[in-house]
Amino acid sequence: MIAKSILNKFTRLSEGISNAKLDIIFLKRCKKSMVFPNFINVKVAVNNSRSEKVLKFAKIQWLNLEIKFKYGLLSDIELELYNLHLKITKYLNDEEFKWWLEYTLKIKNKVALFEELKKAKLQNKFEKLISKSEPKVSNYKDPLYVENFVCNLSEVVFTEEEIQLLNKGLNFAVKPGKPQLLDTIVDIETMLKQKLPQTQNRVREVVKPILMSAKENTRNCIASNNNIIKRLKEKDVYYMKADKGNSLVILDKKDYDERMIELINNGSYKMESKSPLTKMEKSATEVIDKVSKTFGLRLKWSLKMNNPSVPKLYGLPKLHKLGKMMRSIVSNLFAPT
Repeated sequence: MIAKSILNKFTRLSEGISNAKLDIIFLKRCKKSMVFPNFINVKVAVNNSRSEKVLKFAKIQWLNLEIKFKYGLLSDIELELYNLHLKITKYLNDEEFKWWLEYTLKIKNKVALFEELKKAKLQNKFEKLISKSEPKVSNYKDPLYVENFVCNLSEVVFTEEEIQLLNKGLNFAVKPGKPQLLDTIVDIETMLKQKLPQTQNRVREVVKPILMSAKENTRNCIASNNNIIKRLKEKDVYYMKADKGNSLVILDKKDYDERMIELINNGSYKMESKSPLTKMEKSATEVIDKVSKTFGLRLKWSLKMNNPSVPKLYGLPKLHKLGKMMRSIVSNLFAPT
């Protein structure tokens, strides 16, 4: 008599083969229609025509890798099912073999029903992906000059070129002449530490051709922008956003320090005899330990901040109010909590 666990395993493998085949058909269909399943999620910091091309290329490579993975999985399951079939039928007599043929027929009917449900589910999923893949207008727009966007409250005089560059906003970044491949690889590997080995390998295979195709940029405007940025950094001022209105404000460093000192003196702040960092670390660790008992160690290490620092206070000028008023903001970036 065949053990029930072996029969259950045979059923699972049969369904697994059907599942893998349908997944391959679905992924190939997505590739042909240039739509991507939701698990292929690649984000970029800057949205422009070039980043969209790179994003599309990365998604296609990821989809190809997923198809290859499914083929490998299908091959492994088929081999395991074949070996299990040989193991089961090796010592069967005529009567038992007849029973086995009837049992496999039931399994085929069960798998056929499973395939119908799976096909309907994948068809519904494909139709949703198609509906979401309608052409969208890119949100990227070249920076436009906005009158009074830059508010110079300092005593420093700026050239027209410097004002035009500041008008692009604090998030504007000049594309480096040479691709920062080493820094990019370090950032990627740091992010991958929290991922599963299988995901790590897939991301590396997707990113590798992108990094290898990176070329040095030799445009003259890069050198010009870098020179302007260098001059802006040498000035004895701070560049910051306004509290409201999204304007860029320029303040003398001395003026900013005086405003912040006045804000601290008039606010509900008190002097600490020692750094509160140790106490904050201890409190954060206790909470993380409690959470990790429920959600596992992987979440613990993703929540724990290495080499934390004390939260920092900074201020944003209130242009919409009279006087030299500042809005205080406590930044918890790199803080233990």
